[in-house]
Amino acid sequence: MRSLDHPSGRRPHSQDSICTYRFWIVSCIQALNSQEHDLQRLIQFEGQRATFRMTQAIDLRVENVPAEVIGVLSAGVVLFARHGDRLEFFQDPFTYDPSGTTLTPLGSVQEFQLGTFLRSTYLNQHSPSFIEGISADVVDINQLIVRADAAGEGNIILQSVTGLLQGLFPPTPHNNITLANGTTVITPLGGYQYIPVESVEPDEDISLNSFTSCPNFDQHTADFYASPLFLAEAAQAAPFLAELQPFADNRSIDFTNMFNIFDFATALDPEVAGIVDYAAVVALELHGGAHGAEPTVSIKFKNGTSDPKLHTLHLFGSHATNGVPLSQFIDLLAPAAVNSTQEWCTLCNQTTLRGCSVFNT
Repeated sequence: MRSLDHPSGRRPHSQDSICTYRFWIVSCIQALNSQEHDLQRLIQFEGQRATFRMTQAIDLRVENVPAEVIGVLSAGVVLFARHGDRLEFFQDPFTYDPSGTTLTPLGSVQEFQLGTFLRSTYLNQHSPSFIEGISADVVDINQLIVRADAAGEGNIILQSVTGLLQGLFPPTPHNNITLANGTTVITPLGGYQYIPVESVEPDEDISLNSFTSCPNFDQHTADFYASPLFLAEAAQAAPFLAELQPFADNRSIDFTNMFNIFDFATALDPEVAGIVDYAAVVALELHGGAHGAEPTVSIKFKNGTSDPKLHTLHLFGSHATNGVPLSQFIDLLAPAAVNSTQEWCTLCNQTTLRGCSVFNT
């Protein structure tokens, strides 16, 4: 696996992270250890594949939160961020296999701006969402887990997360060491902070890209394209697509290729971007329970750099201010979980790819 390992040798996520695919939705349950609350599981999401992919996963958390701050401030957050602006890329409409593409300078700026926003939200002690006990100036890599999907688009996601981290933990002169002779040495670039990023390789880990090389998912996609509903929509769109063909630069105007047509149009004119913009982020916040009460989970969404704030979404129809109890959050999603790569291979009917061959010996 191509990665920068944690200095302690600990790999925070294994190949057998608890993951599942359900049509367009991908979710993962990641194990957490907290002596204070025994918070054993937290759900991670990947966005709707048909529209966007949230493929940078950043976990900020503090264990053993002091009792006096429980219920007031965030105990931790799991962030899922979309990559920044990129050049056009092609995705097979039947298998979702992607082609390579390149992050643009605009995309790097968007990710840096997102990181700066997240810093002001979760690492600023004057923010109501400040994570009490976190090292906000010089990063403590024991409090941070960063994963980046390396599934085939090139390095745009790894590059995006680098830009995000530069905004989240910018250079600081406090990132230094004093030598035995009394000389203080600051890291390069004014105190640049080198943060480990785990590259999630598709042939070794299905947790951030569990819908490719999955025959049963491919069959579901083919069945959907053959469904009366899809065929009716295709017939309705046919006149528009026929008029669009001269502007599609020889691309297929078949209705199954709509994502690639949309992506081509977005690359030409970012103003036609879809519902979920570049550098969008989903935040799963974990709040400690006051006076020994159960911790709660809330979900928020920020749609790119043009969106000025995080918007609270309602989980499972609940309108509670602080989200839903952690146990309810787990219980409602656990039935959809796939607890190992082997289970994923079975559900997908995959016997050779993505590490599945080892289970057939």
